[in-house]
Amino acid sequence: MIQRRKKSGYVMMVALILLAIIAVIGATTLSLAGVDNRIAIYNLKHMVVMNAAHAGTEHARNVLESENPPAENLDSAGDSWGEFVKASEAETNFEGIAFASSAQNLGVYWVEAVWAKCSQPPPGYSTELGNQGFRSDFWNMESTARLQDASYANLNESQAKAVATLRKVVWGPCKIR
Repeated sequence: MIQRRKKSGYVMMVALILLAIIAVIGATTLSLAGVDNRIAIYNLKHMVVMNAAHAGTEHARNVLESENPPAENLDSAGDSWGEFVKASEAETNFEGIAFASSAQNLGVYWVEAVWAKCSQPPPGYSTELGNQGFRSDFWNMESTARLQDASYANLNESQAKAVATLRKVVWGPCKIR
């Protein structure tokens, strides 16, 4: 009977050690689940910003079909006019920040359009009005987008750029601008 009393309590100690190990494993699992959730949220925000940047290039493409930025030069420093599509203009047309009373912030974008070069027109255009009747103007567009609030003060970590080139066929020979 004396030996039995000396061995009592070791089961309790093993149970407490196992509970501590299980608690550490549980806390680690919860921590990893939180990291996965944050990664998913940041990925969703970045995809929204990428889509907003793509919408910016499409918006600039539609505007360039009917008008050119004023005071555009051939310098490599960029468009001398500044932003061809301003963030406020994008907000007005596509309700990026104000969409559904700010319940869903779709981001905002701004686009710079730079005249790149002039070249021969595509097949079919030059035969209609002589050899120098039409030309192709190439425009490089860079759209930058990000999530932000209506005050333009609180910025999201994610920012995206989309780049596109537009070929615009217009009347007239190539000339240095």
